[in-house]
Amino acid sequence: MIRGLRQIFRGRCSGRESTDSAVLLRDCCGCKERLTVCEVRGNDCESRRLSELGICLGRTVTIVRSGNPAILEMDGSRFALSSDLLERVVVTPAHG
Repeated sequence: MIRGLRQIFRGRCSGRESTDSAVLLRDCCGCKERLTVCEVRGNDCESRRLSELGICLGRTVTIVRSGNPAILEMDGSRFALSSDLLERVVVTPAHG
C-alpha cells in the first residue's frame, strides 16, 4: 500500500504550492506512514477544532490505526478523529 501511495504523490506540498498531487488524510488510512499536512479545508467550527488540535499546515502526523474514528499520532500525542474530520485534511508524504 505504501508503494501505491508514493506513486500517487508525485510532488510535495509546502506553503502555498498546489495540492494537486496530495491526497486526503482519509484516503491514507492504514498506511502507517509519516504524512505532512498541506491544507485543512473549510472555515467553520470543525476546521478550527482541527487547528486547535495542532493539525495545520506543515505539521507531521502518523496514522496509528485506521477506521472511524482513526487514531493519529503527532508530536508524541495520540488522538482520534472521525472520518468526517479526516476528509478535511490534505497530506503528502513527510520529508525524511
